[in-house]
Amino acid sequence: MQAIVSAVQLIQLSDAKAVLAGGVEVMSRGPYILPAQRWGARMGDSGVIDMMVGALHDPFGIGHMGITAENVAQDYDISRASMDEFAASRKPVPAPPTAGYFKDQIVPLT
Repeated sequence: MQAIVSAVQLIQLSDAKAVLAGGVEVMSRGPYILPAQRWGARMGDSGVIDMMVGALHDPFGIGHMGITAENVAQDYDISRASMDEFAASRKPVPAPPTAGYFKDQIVPLT
């Protein structure tokens, strides 16, 4: 996300005319943090926090996002079968640009 924000800023500030920005989301790289280590842990156990689990919790405090999805499906009477049917009905990924579908939107950069 920061790549997109930085790209927009570069263009708005006239530091660039065009910017290519992208990124990836890697949940498996979520760190474990050791809060007590900042000031030097003393004798005894100290806690470790899994930041990936924190990222999966609903920001409104309702719980884990997987459980939230189950609750929403139940509240709106959405069955697993209907979700699967909907997913299967979506069109496949569009053809690559070489098929010519986006020829008016793709311009060379020099």
